[in-house]
Amino acid sequence: MSSSTTDFKMFTDEPEAPPIILGRSELERWANCPHAAWMLDHRQVSNESKLAAEGNECHDAIAAAVKARHEDAATIGRLREIVEETAAKSRPDIQPGVIDACRRVYLILEHLCHKPYDTERAPEDILRYDGGDGQHSGQIAFDLLPAAEDGSRGPIRLTCELDLLLATPSAEEVEIDDWKSGYRHWTATDVFESFQFQFYALAVFRKYPGVNRVKVRVFMPRKGASTSYVEFRRDQSYVIHARLLSAVELYLKHKGATDASDVPALPLPEKCSICPAAIYCKLAHKPECDFKKDPAAYLAEYVATQEKADRMADVMAVAVRRDGSDIVGSGFAFGVDKPPSKKAKPCTLYSIKTEGEE
Repeated sequence: MSSSTTDFKMFTDEPEAPPIILGRSELERWANCPHAAWMLDHRQVSNESKLAAEGNECHDAIAAAVKARHEDAATIGRLREIVEETAAKSRPDIQPGVIDACRRVYLILEHLCHKPYDTERAPEDILRYDGGDGQHSGQIAFDLLPAAEDGSRGPIRLTCELDLLLATPSAEEVEIDDWKSGYRHWTATDVFESFQFQFYALAVFRKYPGVNRVKVRVFMPRKGASTSYVEFRRDQSYVIHARLLSAVELYLKHKGATDASDVPALPLPEKCSICPAAIYCKLAHKPECDFKKDPAAYLAEYVATQEKADRMADVMAVAVRRDGSDIVGSGFAFGVDKPPSKKAKPCTLYSIKTEGEE
């Protein structure tokens, strides 16, 4: 900031612009596809779903158990009761799904109560968690960018809420545990590449200057499984910061658009197939967009297409048998002369005849 700007601010009562606060999930939407994020922000589409509602209730049940462990040193048996009781009292329209999502939380509860090799975990190891109070709150905020020098905007403040942050024997290392109550199977690679967990790692580095390594693990309570731990190091902060900054720039550039057509889309088949805005997006991939419009009709078309393909194959098979030659097209052929696979022969034990044997 120049000295003239500093002097101006010192001798005027002009208030500084308020911070622009962005939650992790909102910023991730803008990073994933600005067009979809704009549509969701302007309520032209909804991101709500039964599975998401079940996930929120499942998180609440586990959070109640974490709180009981932290504040009352509750036993693992009591933690299981808390999860079951909380899940049973969830919203009546989704209660069966919530109970199913919480049925295999034993890995999480065991992790809360014991370290590796069956050593008991002290409740004091729980640093932050969803539903925690004061310094134990799972909420973390940090400024990614300072306020603009010309006063046109305040600082860019990013926020997130951790499910669980645990201390380790080293003051330089902490553990983040996160619950994913859907049906997706998470891998260590998914965790490492995830916008969410890179965001979390940078938030922890900013909040805890003495921490140099953040280990992240995803639990899947519906499956009774978890990923291996993935480590983020402080020296990776630059590339994570750059990724978040790119998302912020997309937000600042397009948030104020008055029409969705002015906001770019970043279509990919795997994103368009689950995007609530796909049916309104001209750039959405066609098959995925059709599925989003009417999944039942899409299924019916798929079945009909499969049946048509089978009948087409039957017609061609009759012609091949009749004419004694394959049907050859541009780059493809149909018939009996498919070249053998060039896979390497397997190594196996076999018998050979030695000299003198008949």
